Amino acid sequence: MDKLVSLKKLRSRLSQGGFSIGSWIQLESPSSAEILSNGNYEWITVDLEHGSISISQLPNIFRAIELNNTLPFARLSEGNSVNCKRVLDAGAAGIIIPKIETKYQLNELINACKWPPKGDRGVGFSRSNLYGDNFEKYKELASQPFIVGMIESKLGIENVDEILSVSGLDAILIGP
Repeated sequence: MDKLVSLKKLRSRLSQGGFSIGSWIQLESPSSAEILSNGNYEWITVDLEHGSISISQLPNIFRAIELNNTLPFARLSEGNSVNCKRVLDAGAAGIIIPKIETKYQLNELINACKWPPKGDRGVGFSRSNLYGDNFEKYKELASQPFIVGMIESKLGIENVDEILSVSGLDAILIGP
């Protein structure tokens, strides 16, 4: 699957006021992910907080999701730079970052998601670039992963206008 092409289509549709339909998975089985991705969803988010899925299981789950040209996203267990980098290296096309409360916090995390010169994520061989085989092509995707900020607090709601102004933010979710 060409994740970059799929992300461009998704961004274009959303910027024109359109919608996207995806799903959420909390089961650690690649077979379940493959079955779910056959449902014509545009993206599937692997929930690393509320499920029993570990980062080490992501490559196989992402491979199963991608079999049906579905974008693999990851919902982080905690919004920090280490988690951002690890799920993107595992092959996530986008991430949902929990507990966003300020534009400064979001800016820092978006920076951690992008390869230089647009960010400070480490550059190396990983599943995301097929261990170097797809390195050149992956450079563009590594500079613009799909970023969703999850707002889950009163402070986040109070700062939503500032959060929405952050460059590199593609969407928000308002959580309970």
